[in-house]
Amino acid sequence: MKLSKTIIVLLVIISFVGCSTSQEKAMTARELNQEAIVLLTDLDKMDIDKALEHLNEAIRLDQNFVEAYLNRAQAHLLLDKPRHAFDDFNRASQIKPNSAEVYFQRGKAYLSLEKEEKAFEDFNKALQLAPSSADLYFERGKVYFSLGVYNKAYEDFNQALNIVPNHKARLYLNEVEPFLALVTPFDKVSPDFSSASASYSYSDKKKDKVYKTDQDMCINLNDGTVADRSTGKIWQKETDDRTRDWSEARSYCEGLTLAGYNDWIMPDSNTLKWLNIYKNKIVPISKVFETKRWGYWTSSTSPANINEAKAVVYDYSGNFNGGLVGIGTINNKNAWRYVRCVRDP
Repeated sequence: MKLSKTIIVLLVIISFVGCSTSQEKAMTARELNQEAIVLLTDLDKMDIDKALEHLNEAIRLDQNFVEAYLNRAQAHLLLDKPRHAFDDFNRASQIKPNSAEVYFQRGKAYLSLEKEEKAFEDFNKALQLAPSSADLYFERGKVYFSLGVYNKAYEDFNQALNIVPNHKARLYLNEVEPFLALVTPFDKVSPDFSSASASYSYSDKKKDKVYKTDQDMCINLNDGTVADRSTGKIWQKETDDRTRDWSEARSYCEGLTLAGYNDWIMPDSNTLKWLNIYKNKIVPISKVFETKRWGYWTSSTSPANINEAKAVVYDYSGNFNGGLVGIGTINNKNAWRYVRCVRDP
């Protein structure tokens, strides 16, 4: 009888110890994460390597610990290991796909690496989940500002201030105001049609793929190029994934060999605008093109400053059923933009 009571007591103690150990593990993961935050943010105690050790252990103890993944991503960025950082950001988004914070943090990381288009996509996702976040409008405004889309930046900074009247967006608002005159939305532009040829007589037999929209004039030639029958121009269908400064973009086009031709050039601003013109009205860019939204260089130097050049940024517009329309901007020639090359037939 005494032996049985002893066994029961031992079993109760073992059970209690087991529960306690499990709780301690969960607490330990949180404590490790908190200690890592201190090591990443306190200048007097900063130790990134030690913080990374704590976060590795925290994630080992709790493989679904989203905050630890986000903090470990920040540690990797500080150590200049962006690939490891985005592995953690992506893992966090898989664990918690409806977390605005995950997209917010990943968007800021993309922006710090000058990957503006990816940052913009993440900030948009985050705003869908948290539409009342002043910080999100502020960060998206910074993307627009860095790309020279000053009117959109102005709208986002104002929205941040509407939500939080003393938000730091006010500083950026004052900075962006002087640049608003440099923005030319396509729905306000009066394009110069003098450079267009009357027609383009490309054989209908080559119309392998025609999009039945206002941009029927753009035809995929299935050799990496697109013909615009309204101007007679031949365009590069897909740009590569590289962004370049203005001089590099011009050199890229001049050195391009595509579809058997080597006489490609960087388009001037009027020529590039023609991709959004059909029958003298503004339309979305044809879906036959693979179009990146952010910043295509033109060869047109700013008349006010030889160190600046005109660019066209594409954005979705509700006025055109969500199609991509262009916004003309002026940017420093040292900025990084895409380029779509063109040639005369």
